[in-house]
Amino acid sequence: MSLTSLLLISSLAAGSPPDPVGVLAEFITAVSAADTSAAMGMLAEDAFDKIDSLLANDPVFLCNLAQGFGVQLTPEQVGGMGAGDFLRTVLSAPALSGMLMFVRYAPGEPFASGDDILLPVAYSFMGMSDTMTVRMTCQDGTWLIADYYGHPPVRAGIR
Repeated sequence: MSLTSLLLISSLAAGSPPDPVGVLAEFITAVSAADTSAAMGMLAEDAFDKIDSLLANDPVFLCNLAQGFGVQLTPEQVGGMGAGDFLRTVLSAPALSGMLMFVRYAPGEPFASGDDILLPVAYSFMGMSDTMTVRMTCQDGTWLIADYYGHPPVRAGIR
């Protein structure tokens, strides 16, 4: 049994909200199972705010981002969407859940960045491997996914 599974089981058994690693595991499980409502519930307000900003200011970038997840969208299609609509479209796409069947991931040790947690996640997909960093924030006592980066963000001595 993986460390992620053990952390998830122990946090659920304790009745407390899962730690950041457990939330990431739950999120990936929800997306893989096409449980879009559960996946959306694990996203922080920051995630929605960022998508709203990109929809207004850089829809082409957002379409390219969606394409990286196997979702083909045009700026015209996203023009009338809000963050919730966009995220629901991407998270419910069969291409994304299909891709996740082939992704292997291993969360690293989370570290604090102000009030947030940065969680490095090593992943491999069809012979390619890298590490991304997931920013988690605590809202109402629950860790939620706020953003992700291809590389750790540079903040006050963190890199």
